[in-house]
Amino acid sequence: MERTARFALRSVLLHRATASSPQFPVFLRSSNASSSRSASTTTSQSPSTSTQPPREARLSFPSPPPPTRTPTLQQLRAGAASSPVPLLAPWPWHTVPSSSPDETVLERTVFARPPTQSPSLLLLVLGIWGLLLITWPSMPSVPKKEISEEERAKIEARQRTSGLITKISTRITDTIIAYSEPILMSGVALVIGAFVIGSSRIVTRLSMVQIRPKNGSTGTKTFLKLTSVGHEMSKGLVKPKEMRVEDCKVYFPNLQKATTVRLQLLRPDGTLAPRWSVDRIPYALNFNVMKEFKETNKEVVVSMNRVEHVFGRVGGPPPQ
Repeated sequence: MERTARFALRSVLLHRATASSPQFPVFLRSSNASSSRSASTTTSQSPSTSTQPPREARLSFPSPPPPTRTPTLQQLRAGAASSPVPLLAPWPWHTVPSSSPDETVLERTVFARPPTQSPSLLLLVLGIWGLLLITWPSMPSVPKKEISEEERAKIEARQRTSGLITKISTRITDTIIAYSEPILMSGVALVIGAFVIGSSRIVTRLSMVQIRPKNGSTGTKTFLKLTSVGHEMSKGLVKPKEMRVEDCKVYFPNLQKATTVRLQLLRPDGTLAPRWSVDRIPYALNFNVMKEFKETNKEVVVSMNRVEHVFGRVGGPPPQ
């Protein structure tokens, strides 16, 4: 009797547990059963001596490309020097007088073009500019007009009745009128100074010079010699500028109107000159069509091939 009661209580508890458990669909139960059977079959087929754990499936992604590095200015200059542009025509050296009997000086012209501006006229403008700068501080000030009491009362009444914008515009106008003379003189001095400095950076002749010793030693020296409008303004007082080829960079300031080549002089470490130095302003090689070519008796050499053979390919403007 007691055994029958225990069996009945156990049947009731099993029925409640079965009813409270979630019922899975038939196809899920069958799939679980099949997967368990396949897993057991695989386990039974694999050797019992295998102790390595199963490898996890990993997703393989393509490795990102390496970051591109912007080449430095020295790398660009080295690349241009390692692959010079070949010459399209013979370019021989010419012997020039030497100051030393033990050396032979050779020269060949890279670029030569007479300036469109007259150096004498620019020298005159420079003299006027300097005269303005010297005499301006010593010029007597213009006497100011005295305002009567009646005019002062009218001005004060007008300021009381006027709006904010009218007051601001009146104050600006009075300030401009009071300082019109120094503003005018400063403007004229800046315009003349910019014109003279810009014109003095125009190249009139650029040549390559090579000094060879006569005793057959290997001490050959090659450099560039540059003459600009500024040198011609000095009437020989300032000698042409000597510089190394590797310290120069050429580029077009505007690729759409590529008629002028800029020649930037760099320091030995490849950087620009200080901000307030004249060497920070690039030189200009004018490749525009020369209308007075047949009328001049001066040396004219306008060859982009020679420029690129010396400095490498002429590219666009450098980044600021």
